[in-house]
Amino acid sequence: MAVSDRSVHILPLTSIVTSALPGLLLVFFRASCDRRSNIFRDRSSSMERFLRVGKPSHDRFGHA
Repeated sequence: MAVSDRSVHILPLTSIVTSALPGLLLVFFRASCDRRSNIFRDRSSSMERFLRVGKPSHDRFGHA
């Protein structure tokens, strides 16, 4: 019983992590690549890009 309950609680967490992992890896990859040129400019641009990808509806209403 304990094992089945634990798997039920872990399953949604793993699905959320696996769905968000590619986006986080992309942000970290871009940050590591652009860090050699300009760390501050990259950090702000990567954060804006992450917020844009995370909330496309807010970005559309904000700029539309």
